[in-house]
Amino acid sequence: MAQNQSITEEITGLREENRRLRERLEDFQHLQRVLETVISTLQVDEVLRNIVEETSRICQADEGAIILFDPSGEGEAKTLIRQEVGTRTRLNHHLNSLLAGWVMHHRQPLLTADLAKTFGDHLPSRRYEGVGSALGVPLMIRGELIGCLNLIRYIGKSPLGERERQLILLLTPTFAQFIRHARLHDELFAETHRLRHEVQEKYAVHGIIGRSAAMQEVFALLERVIPTQARVLIQGESGTGKELIARVIHYSGPRKKGPFVAVDCGAIPANLLEA
Repeated sequence: MAQNQSITEEITGLREENRRLRERLEDFQHLQRVLETVISTLQVDEVLRNIVEETSRICQADEGAIILFDPSGEGEAKTLIRQEVGTRTRLNHHLNSLLAGWVMHHRQPLLTADLAKTFGDHLPSRRYEGVGSALGVPLMIRGELIGCLNLIRYIGKSPLGERERQLILLLTPTFAQFIRHARLHDELFAETHRLRHEVQEKYAVHGIIGRSAAMQEVFALLERVIPTQARVLIQGESGTGKELIARVIHYSGPRKKGPFVAVDCGAIPANLLEA
């Protein structure tokens, strides 16, 4: 009898261990899919949307949101909320801000199935009506808090638990890095666009001043050659603006997205040119 009981307990233990292994394998598969989705873009808004969508899916959350803090520390920089289509959002600005504020103050994750106990008078009951549990996780890079990821489940569903908390904690360091890289990408793209626009304006045809017949002839020639890919030879005395005309042709024509390379021919040895 005792031997049978021992065998039964051993079988039960093996089944439990097998269940835990299946859960871990499933979790790793979820993590892989989430990361593949998140790294598929470098646009900040798309990165945030992917993070909220994928974490809500793997945690079976009803709503999710990301708050990114202003790098200057003066307030929120961006908030993105995901909810079920056709439903009234329960993860509203007030609840979102409270979750993010708690995470910012304590600098650690918040997992609660009792919002009234967690926030007390700071959150009137009507503000969290229908919310059964909430999870808020900080997004940090080398000790710097850059934002917060919030998830909620509605009343009537099993609450968010330790498994979901551990899953999100595994992902948030990578999320934070991708958000920072996406921000830098957007900033560099905007700066490049601004500088390119400034250069094109600086070397536009309308920026050249001249009313003489000779200059009018130059303007007419520019209108003909700028839209083409033709090679153009510009001749003239030193200081007459040959390079300026070359830049106007480059930055106003089809090659404007490429670099303009000016070469000082006087610095090139004669025997090199002959070769």
